Amino acid sequence: MEDKMNKKSMKVHNLIFPIWFLILIPIIWIFILSANFFMG
Repeated sequence: MEDKMNKKSMKVHNLIFPIWFLILIPIIWIFILSANFFMG
């Protein structure tokens, strides 16, 4: 039973991680680009 739950949480984590990655990378890019723009 515990093993089944662990597998399920791993599956959820594997789904969340790429989504988080896709959200985070553009935010970082925008931050870097705007910083470069404002600095000079």
